Amino acid sequence: MNNQEWDNLLNIKTTNERDWQAAIYDYHRLESTDYDVLSLLFDNLTVSKDDVFVDMGCGTGRALFYVHYRFGITVKGIELHPMTFDELENNKKQFQKRFKVPNNDIYIKHTYADDYLVESSDSIFYFFNPFAFKIFKDVINNIMYSVNLVRRPVKLILYYPERVVIKYLKEETPFELLDKIKIPGTYDSRDFLHVYSL
Repeated sequence: MNNQEWDNLLNIKTTNERDWQAAIYDYHRLESTDYDVLSLLFDNLTVSKDDVFVDMGCGTGRALFYVHYRFGITVKGIELHPMTFDELENNKKQFQKRFKVPNNDIYIKHTYADDYLVESSDSIFYFFNPFAFKIFKDVINNIMYSVNLVRRPVKLILYYPERVVIKYLKEETPFELLDKIKIPGTYDSRDFLHVYSL
């Protein structure tokens, strides 16, 4: 299925793109991950029924609703842009209406990613290049702090990451590269999914 057909199935609208105002440099444009990329990722990733998927900078929620539809696990979306968050809320309502999903299975929060309090159940974190490196570092520190409080396996998934992010994770954190998945049909050197474990 193409992106529009998937949206129709899930009863959501996620095909739009949106840039921040020019003065806001720390946050990157809204652009949803293609469903083909999500399918490729989760064909190569083990997900358990107890996992909690957290999308940092989730936009209109495509990855959230796909993951919940496919695995039935709890999903959480963190989004800062006010207009995008309104669309996310509407998508949540429409998805829940179609699939009769309990409210606490899908958690969305309008906040800065580095202000999100990582919970002890959170285990899979997804980043589609949502914000500047300095914010990413703060988020990673929050994740590591949470893991130090409550030891558990954690995975990071990075789609289209910047080189500085890859270098930082390799040289300055305990995260280990678990998998690197090439996106078929592209020659962009950044068009990979990087999966890290802790």
